[in-house]
Amino acid sequence: MNSATQQSAGLPSPVAGQERRLNIGGMPKVPLMLFLFALAGVILVVAASWYTLQSLREALRGSAWDGWWITAGAGVLALASLAVVRPLWRAFQRCRGVRAAAGRMDIVAARIERSDACVQSWIALGHTLAQFLVVLGFQFLLANNQAVAKTFFLVPLIVKTFPLVLDAFWVNVKIFLIAEMLVLVWGLIVALAMFAPGAAGKPLRFIATAYVDVFRSIPAVLVIYLVGFGLPLTGVPILKDLSLTTYVVIALTLTVGAYVAEIYRAGIQSVH
Repeated sequence: MNSATQQSAGLPSPVAGQERRLNIGGMPKVPLMLFLFALAGVILVVAASWYTLQSLREALRGSAWDGWWITAGAGVLALASLAVVRPLWRAFQRCRGVRAAAGRMDIVAARIERSDACVQSWIALGHTLAQFLVVLGFQFLLANNQAVAKTFFLVPLIVKTFPLVLDAFWVNVKIFLIAEMLVLVWGLIVALAMFAPGAAGKPLRFIATAYVDVFRSIPAVLVIYLVGFGLPLTGVPILKDLSLTTYVVIALTLTVGAYVAEIYRAGIQSVH
């Protein structure tokens, strides 16, 4: 592109004897502060992990689950806790690469090494945070002489009550299967009632809309209490003799049916 073309295009013409240079900045430096921050985090989380494993080992050795496998498992977990050192070591190598590239005055290689050092340092910090959350969870379980663990994770009690829990879970599955079929049908009926046409269908639309709004605003557990404990007290000939499972199915159908009816309504309106 000559000077006439540059002037016609509105571009400034270069001055004679003056070269255009790209300002790419100076030689990049080692991300020392970020690396030191990651190093401190890794040291703290590894120390906290080992302390937690020691506390967990002592707690298990004082229980009925004492054995050689406790010490072996603690040793394996202690070695696994050192996994956060790997990205930190990579960050250290990249920092050395930055210094080496700067010594050779290779600005491109120095920038690449610095970028990799920052990435590895952030990876180390991310792994450190995740491991810290795990350690914090175990410390919560071991707090107050393992009060939380004994309350929620007492293995002998879990084994003893497992058949009872399994039977209750099967009842829950049956309730889910029955209620799901009824909810789909009931929700569709209510959704169609919300679209009742004309002035003749206005009362039906009002009742269906009020039902959906009311039952969506009431907690499901409250509806279960009202139906499960309220209907037997009414003395109505058929309703008072139903089983507890039937009451739960009715309550879930009324509550979840309101949500499903709203889903049906939104889907129908999106099509039309």
